[in-house]
Amino acid sequence: YFEVEKDPNRAFVVDVNEMLHIHVLGTKFNVQSYKDEVETKIALTDGSILITDVAGTDIQCHMQVQDEFIYNRETKAYQLRSNPDISNQIAWIHNEFIFKDTPMVEVFKQLSHHFNVDIVIQDALIQNYKFTGKFKNKRLDHILDYIKATSPIRIQQEDLQSEQHAYLEQEKIYIYNN
Repeated sequence: YFEVEKDPNRAFVVDVNEMLHIHVLGTKFNVQSYKDEVETKIALTDGSILITDVAGTDIQCHMQVQDEFIYNRETKAYQLRSNPDISNQIAWIHNEFIFKDTPMVEVFKQLSHHFNVDIVIQDALIQNYKFTGKFKNKRLDHILDYIKATSPIRIQQEDLQSEQHAYLEQEKIYIYNN
C-alpha cells in the first residue's frame, strides 16, 4: 500500500515485477502482485495514477479513484474496472480480512501471503467451497479455527520446531476435506 504526497519536481514510479510502471503524483493505492499468481491487481483509493508497461508502448491506462486495474502476466491483457468493491483488497491495511462468498482457494492464498505461511490444499474438492467472514485484529490460528468450525475442512499444521533448520522454512499448513 502506497501513500505518496504530491511533488511536481520529483517523479515517483513503482516498478511492478519488471512488467508495469505506476506513475504517481500524489495518491493512495494498493498493489497486489505475487510471483506465484498470474494476475496483478492495483486498486486506487485516492488521487490518480498512470500505468504503463515497461516498454511504454502497449499499455497507457489512467486510473481514477475507486478504479481497479487487473493485469494478466501470461496473456499481457488488462482490464480497468470502475467502482468495484475494493474494500476487501485494502482491508489488510487495518489488519482486517473481508471475505464475501470468496472461493476458499483465494481465502487461503490471502492468509498465506499476509501471515507468511505455506497453506497447502490437499483435496481438489475444497476448490468448490466459498467462504464469507470478516476478521479484525485476529491471529491466524483464530481465523483458521473459525473457518474449520464453519466449513467441512480439517487443518493440520506442521511442527517446524522439531525439524533441523526450521528457521529457514515457512510454516506449512495442510487443508483437507472432512
